[in-house]
Amino acid sequence: MVQLFLRDILKSTLRPIGEIVDFFYRVEFQQRGSPHIHCLFWVKEAPQYGKNSNDDIAKFVDRYVACKADSEEIVGDLVNLQRHKHSKTCKRQGHLQVQFSTATNAKNNDFRTS
Repeated sequence: MVQLFLRDILKSTLRPIGEIVDFFYRVEFQQRGSPHIHCLFWVKEAPQYGKNSNDDIAKFVDRYVACKADSEEIVGDLVNLQRHKHSKTCKRQGHLQVQFSTATNAKNNDFRTS
């Protein structure tokens, strides 16, 4: 399904995020088995951070990303829903855990954040 979405939507002639010249993605599964995707896309003629101005970068992003809400109150509520709040499932042995491998602790497939 991921390959179909890439081919039929993102890399179509519509180019909803610009002309993709390369990409990387990884499918991961949450604890309850729900799949999700982390991805990076290299887009032709995209401005580069540290090389182009912040204004050029903002203009590029604004060409492809939009958000609209009827009121500021709704926007605030939606943003609050996107914030992670640690729960007991984030903790293992009393420490917060990030559940992916890192170079610092690949053996345990996690690292401690506190």
